[in-house]
Amino acid sequence: MIKYLRMFCLCCLVLFAGLGFYGKNKFHRIEYFDIENNFKYTTMSNQDFLKLYPDTAKKMINDQEVTSMAQLVDQSDYILKVKNTSKKKIAGNGIVNECEVLKTYKGKVKQTVNIYDMTYVIDQTSVGYIEGSKPLVPLREYIVFLKKSKNANVKNTYMFSSAHFGAFDVGDRNESINDYDNDSLTLKQTYSYDYIGCDDQFAEKYQSLKKQLDYIDK
Repeated sequence: MIKYLRMFCLCCLVLFAGLGFYGKNKFHRIEYFDIENNFKYTTMSNQDFLKLYPDTAKKMINDQEVTSMAQLVDQSDYILKVKNTSKKKIAGNGIVNECEVLKTYKGKVKQTVNIYDMTYVIDQTSVGYIEGSKPLVPLREYIVFLKKSKNANVKNTYMFSSAHFGAFDVGDRNESINDYDNDSLTLKQTYSYDYIGCDDQFAEKYQSLKKQLDYIDK
């Protein structure tokens, strides 16, 4: 009886280990464009971000204190005009955008750079973003404010220096959401909006700063 019980337990361990391995690798191989139509866009509040990721938050600009484009310029290591390619990929719990550099305003970079979306988790049905940030849209042009990303999963990778004001779409898209209800949009549906947040103050400040882009792009 004991012999059979041991064999049964061993079989269970092998089975569950195999399922765990399969599940992990199955999700690991998912491409971004497999999830953009049905994975939900969810956000973490700035307060929770500061509590849970204090080291990362310290490296970034305090968005509440930003009052002018000059501040963003001064506190960013790299400022670029880029075109996001269609090569978005999942790396760990992050989403990386391969971007073609159209113009360099500050810093020295290669002709192509990788920029992380400001995500903190990818689960089975949604992708979590830091409040005020959203997916970069494929084939869209942006002016971005960056810092170099250390210990990244992908080489030549940068992160936004600001959660709310790290990327400005240079097109004429100005539609914003300033009271976002979590999980109400898919990743692809966010492409229709210039800015998505949960606070009127930041939405207004974003649009105000966008009007100051001529300070950089002269």
